[in-house]
Amino acid sequence: METTGGNSTPSTPTTPMNDSFNRGVYTPNQHQPSPQYVYTHSQFPSAAMFMPTPSQTPSQLSFQTPTHQTILTDLDICKVVSSLKESLKDDITAMVRLTIQQELQPLLSEIFQLKSRVHHLESEMNASNQYSRWNCVLISNKEELTGEDTNTIAINVAKEGELTITPGEIDRSHRIGKPGKKKSRDIIVKFVSYQSKAKFMQTRKQLRQNRSKAFINEHLTSLRGELAYQCRLLKKDQNSPITDTWTYDGNIFVKTDPKGSMVRINCHMDLAKFDYKPPT
Repeated sequence: METTGGNSTPSTPTTPMNDSFNRGVYTPNQHQPSPQYVYTHSQFPSAAMFMPTPSQTPSQLSFQTPTHQTILTDLDICKVVSSLKESLKDDITAMVRLTIQQELQPLLSEIFQLKSRVHHLESEMNASNQYSRWNCVLISNKEELTGEDTNTIAINVAKEGELTITPGEIDRSHRIGKPGKKKSRDIIVKFVSYQSKAKFMQTRKQLRQNRSKAFINEHLTSLRGELAYQCRLLKKDQNSPITDTWTYDGNIFVKTDPKGSMVRINCHMDLAKFDYKPPT
C-alpha cells in the first residue's frame, strides 16, 4: 500500500511481463551442432496464454513455457522427404495419367472421326474416277510396232475372241506409259458405248481357249488395280482360301469356294480376312 496526500490507494503489482516473455522464448543450445531445426508444440503462444483466467489474480499471471522439443537434422529431413516421395509417387502418377487421358480422349475421338471422313472421301473420289473409265479397257501383251494403228489392233484382238466390232464403236485408243525396250506398253481403248465395251470384255474367255497371247482387262484406278493384283497373288498362294478372283464394271470380287458366294473387295482391309497384311 502507498499513501499519497493522506489517501491510501492500492498499489498495482508489477509483473515482469517482458521478462516472462523472454523466458518463454526458446533459445537454441549453442553447444548443439549447426545447422539444427527446432520446433515446439506451441512455438507461437497465443494471446490467451498471457490473459488471466477469472480465478487468477494479476500477481498469478505467468507465461507457460513449452515442455517438449524435437531437434531435426538435415539427414532427418532428407529421410522425411524421401519417404514422402515414395508414398506420393503412385498417387501423382495416377493423377497425371488420368489427366492426360481426359485431355487426349476428345482428341482421339476427333482423329478417329477425321480418319473415317478421309476414308469416305477417298472412296467417293475413287468411285468417281473409276466411273470415268466406264467404257475403257486395257489390251496387254501385244507387240509394239512403229507406225501402228491401235484401233486396228483392238479390232484384230476382238476377232481372235470371235467377236466383230467396227471402227465406229471405238472412240479412241493409244499406248500408255513410257516406251520400253523389253516390254510392250498396254493399249487403252475407249469405246463409244458401254454395250460395245461389255461385248469386248466377254471375249476374254474365248481368248484363253484360243490360246491368244493378248490379255484384256478393265481400266482400273491405281487403288483398284493394286487390289486386283493382290487378289491374283492370293489366288496363286496355296495357303490362301481364295480360289478365284475377277473384276466386273470396275468392281473386284473373290471366291473362297467354287460353289460359294462371291465377296466384293473395296479396300486392303477387306483382304485381311484372307491372311493378307495391308501396307502400313
